Amino acid sequence: MKSDYNQLVVVLLCVLLPVRALKCYTCHDASLNCMKPDATTSTTECPANQKCAIHSAYKGNDTKPLMFTRFCSPGSLDIGCTETNDGKTCYSECKTDLCGGSHASRTSQSSLLIMLSTVLFYFLHTIQSYCV
Repeated sequence: MKSDYNQLVVVLLCVLLPVRALKCYTCHDASLNCMKPDATTSTTECPANQKCAIHSAYKGNDTKPLMFTRFCSPGSLDIGCTETNDGKTCYSECKTDLCGGSHASRTSQSSLLIMLSTVLFYFLHTIQSYCV
């Protein structure tokens, strides 16, 4: 009987925690909508093992970027800023859904599913102890 509950938990975890693509903002301009994304900013599902990335380019000592791009990255970017002849260019990456945006925090779906599966496992284990 114990084995049946363990198998059930494993099956539920496999169903509830599928490997899925990362969702990232996508835009290519220096508009406020691209720099501080909201519900109207375009998004895309990135291929597996990719991260969300941001590229910004500045002219001279300007603090407002001349170019600002959000995209999916294979994760091989040189993170940070590099001085160029006429300004600087910066790259950053993150690896949670819609990260790098203006939203303060987001609850990860996978974290929520892990919590729920833990509670389910505890519940099934408790029921099992009463049945034995």
